[in-house]
Amino acid sequence: MRIWWKFIRMPLQKKQMILEALVLSGYYRIQILLRPFAKLSPSIGTLGYETEKEDRQDIVLYEVSHAVAAVCSRTPWESKCLVQALTAKKMLNRRGFPCTLYMGVALDEKGEMKAHAWLRCGNGYVTGGRGAQKFTVTTVYGDREEEYKDQEADFRSDSERDGSMTRMIYHLIYGKALSSIVMLIASAVLLWFLAAFLAERYRKNKIWIWINRAAMLAALAAVVGVTICSRSETEAEMILMPFSSFVEARIQPEMYRSMLMNVFLFVPLGLAMPFALPQKWKHRALFTVLFACVLSVGIEYLQYRLSLGRCETDDVICNTFGAFLGTLSFQAWCRMKLWFSSKRG
Repeated sequence: MRIWWKFIRMPLQKKQMILEALVLSGYYRIQILLRPFAKLSPSIGTLGYETEKEDRQDIVLYEVSHAVAAVCSRTPWESKCLVQALTAKKMLNRRGFPCTLYMGVALDEKGEMKAHAWLRCGNGYVTGGRGAQKFTVTTVYGDREEEYKDQEADFRSDSERDGSMTRMIYHLIYGKALSSIVMLIASAVLLWFLAAFLAERYRKNKIWIWINRAAMLAALAAVVGVTICSRSETEAEMILMPFSSFVEARIQPEMYRSMLMNVFLFVPLGLAMPFALPQKWKHRALFTVLFACVLSVGIEYLQYRLSLGRCETDDVICNTFGAFLGTLSFQAWCRMKLWFSSKRG
């Protein structure tokens, strides 16, 4: 729990770097397990080539090294030296830093052969540097510096903007006309109902349930990503008066868009959760709406406690209403089943 609390309080860019290291470490672990190294090695770099050992005093090197070490020591999968080196190399390459990955062997105290991989950038080691001098280098993979000449500057300009994919999609929708956002919500409810109808008709209920469980987890991740993980510290403010946003919207009409996006954010959760819950549960739609309300209250509390934005009662109302709109597809599906049952009876 302490680790999660520490993660939530991290600056936005550090959160993104931690998540990037987590995804890449999992990706490279799968690659190592499933692909022969001969097929993986061409993507690592140029065989036998070493980058220059120039003096690079850059905070990015420390941040990547720290992020990889913090993540790989806590992953549920095995993330040893090679996974760490590949993860750090990919992260630094994306930021325009050419690196050299070394692989070596040595005899341990018992006389058994052991292997090691480590990564160097400039004249410093990013991963696996401690004790690397004990190993005899067998393989080297380096990056050609000319390929990364302009990439570092490009990444630095891009990193000043929000790099969260969820946040980018959110802002893309935010820029649409209000009528388009309303139509998007209505279309999502209708399409989810049609998908449920087809799953029932063609007896694909089990597949449909698992699709909704995956969608529910994705919706929860998106909600937390947009409201907590992608925000940085700002001045904390609490507005508990219900419907105060409507008063503010008379002066600042852009508030209507903000309220509508708060509704839209919880619609996917309302779409998926009733179908994902156990079928023997009664009142699944009501449970979903209540869960969304409690989740929204928790998010608003964290935003206020961690100084991540305004804590508003109106946000809870809009979020809960969005989840309710999402459950309309489930409610329509239930009524359709009852109607068909009565017809057959």
